[in-house]
Amino acid sequence: MVAELMIGNAIVPFLFAGAFVLMALGAYHMNPSRNKISGVATGIVATVGGIFMIMNVIMFQSSSSPMGTMGPISNYMAGLGILYGLFFTMIGLILIVGAKLNVMAPIAIVVGWITLAYAVFFNMALGHIIPGGNWIYLASVAYMWFIAMNIAGFSMAGKVSERFNGGFLMWSSLYTFAIPGILMALAIGHV
Repeated sequence: MVAELMIGNAIVPFLFAGAFVLMALGAYHMNPSRNKISGVATGIVATVGGIFMIMNVIMFQSSSSPMGTMGPISNYMAGLGILYGLFFTMIGLILIVGAKLNVMAPIAIVVGWITLAYAVFFNMALGHIIPGGNWIYLASVAYMWFIAMNIAGFSMAGKVSERFNGGFLMWSSLYTFAIPGILMALAIGHV
């Protein structure tokens, strides 16, 4: 139980940063006319959130951190955390300068496929590394991100509706970041 609480303590700030970023990006894409949501404001949220995610990964990777580490899955989660932190930072910077997001379309799709590799790994290996069924949820998050990043990539390329992308980002924010963050913050249990 103590190890699970340490893992929860380490990842909760990361989860909340991700929830804020995805909610901002989801709202941005739900309003394609851009008459209610500022690209610059959304970009600032994404950039700050992405940088915070990277800093949080460094903190939970540090053995001297008061938050502790994430145990046997630290390196795997750090890889994904840095990948998404960099991605969100770049999306944010592009929105701040007002450039088109289509340059990030193939990168989003590649990030999605890398995440699928993690999902397969979680299914195959984490059942042996993490006792109990916690790994099932981690795998489902990775599968969800595979889908989300492909939808985002195809949306940036103009192949998927921007509103659909925004709605899926909002759902992903709740399922993959906000709900597990709340459960871990309240010490209800490690998801």
